[in-house]
Amino acid sequence: MQRTWTLIGPDGEAFISRRPGTLGGGYVRQRVFFLNRTHARAAGYRPCARCLPKEYAEWKSTGKR
Repeated sequence: MQRTWTLIGPDGEAFISRRPGTLGGGYVRQRVFFLNRTHARAAGYRPCARCLPKEYAEWKSTGKR
């Protein structure tokens, strides 16, 4: 039996993946995982200020929220 993970896609909808997510978002009780940065950004999540400080600074400087 192959292990699967439930991830959030770029459309914000959950899907089953055979690969684990590389990024997590949200608070512990509402944690979601994404396959990659592209999916996370497309679903409306911003870079983490602690985990991805360069990406966060760039995001914040653009004024996109």
